[in-house]
Amino acid sequence: MLTIILVASSSILDAFDGMAARKFNQCTNFGAVLDMVCDRASDACILAFLGALYPKYAFIFYGDILLDLTSHWYQMYAALSSG
Repeated sequence: MLTIILVASSSILDAFDGMAARKFNQCTNFGAVLDMVCDRASDACILAFLGALYPKYAFIFYGDILLDLTSHWYQMYAALSSG
């Protein structure tokens, strides 16, 4: 239960962080990419832990890491390319 609370809190605070950066005009391409990389790293750690905890379903968790990384990379590339 503690893990669920901490992960949910992290997601909520991450959303407010982005809103605050936009409100105070402190957005940069570097900040956007850094935020995305940190989010993907934390998601990958959680999914890797779940894969180790539940080896029967590890291929699903590890596949989700791959899908998460590639889809967000493409989205970020498209967003930065279009300005």
